[in-house]
Amino acid sequence: SFLVLLGPPAATAPQPLSLPFQYSTDFDLYNQGEAVTYFEEKFYHENRKSLTEDELREVDSLKDRAFKEPVLALAAAQVLYMFAWFRPSGQIIRENVVAAAQLFESSISASRCSAQSPEWNEWACDIRWMHSALLYNWLAETERDAPLSQVFMSKAYELLAGLRSVPRYAGVSDRWVTPLHVNFNSVKFPGRPTRPIWDTNKVAIGRFLEENHHIFKAELESILNDHRGLFQELQRHDPSREHLATPGGWETVRVVRYH
Repeated sequence: SFLVLLGPPAATAPQPLSLPFQYSTDFDLYNQGEAVTYFEEKFYHENRKSLTEDELREVDSLKDRAFKEPVLALAAAQVLYMFAWFRPSGQIIRENVVAAAQLFESSISASRCSAQSPEWNEWACDIRWMHSALLYNWLAETERDAPLSQVFMSKAYELLAGLRSVPRYAGVSDRWVTPLHVNFNSVKFPGRPTRPIWDTNKVAIGRFLEENHHIFKAELESILNDHRGLFQELQRHDPSREHLATPGGWETVRVVRYH
């Protein structure tokens, strides 16, 4: 997940309205930062990694406002994407995934993020386009109703077509055949194949990890079995807390932080 946190421009004063955080009436990147900060603290309170039913109702209020006020679309989309996929029980809240896709998409027109925008990076346009395309793609693949699945897939490919027309990706976008192929690192590594899953034998670090699996496993098990709670202590010191694991599912500790 990508996240851009920016302060409001000097001419824009955040307005305290009937939301639990202040927001700007014309700068959605600021609103994203305020909303994520507010809900992040709740999501990770006491290492809970889920929102309570009352907190999910707060998300619903933000979601409803965002469909009426596009300047809140990116904020709501990020909160839904990062914190409101699941109930505390682990049940997927599918309507929130749908809303996240829709709001990421609507945030494109609420910003300076047309495919030809000269301010593509400044407005975090890649986040809006890519997240929406990937979410629609996932919805299409998991939707049992065939006509609705086709609607989602059409949306995903419409957004993919838009991404492929962005001038900065002109040299690499011909390799983006499906939404799953979208990879912004392609700009830095042109000519390299783009795919979501690689053959381990073709990637040096993959071979290294597989060959040394027994060492990593032994070290991890010694930490997990330590009576002092070392794994939980490492989690508390992990500065990167975001994840999409279901509550009670995967537990994560980063040993390498990407840049």
